[in-house]
Amino acid sequence: MEKGHRNKIRKRFKEIYQTKGIICLYIADEFDFMETELIHLIQRKFEYIYHTEIMGRRF
Repeated sequence: MEKGHRNKIRKRFKEIYQTKGIICLYIADEFDFMETELIHLIQRKFEYIYHTEIMGRRF
């Protein structure tokens, strides 16, 4: 998801967006479908966010 996608979601679903978090990985739309480099990039970014932001929140 790019920043523009996140903004469209925020605009369309204002009430939900205020109570639910959306995590944007900021990956440019310059990869082919299922490209190996894209998959590795998503994995690295997700792992980082999972360990630093999601697990760090202590629900």
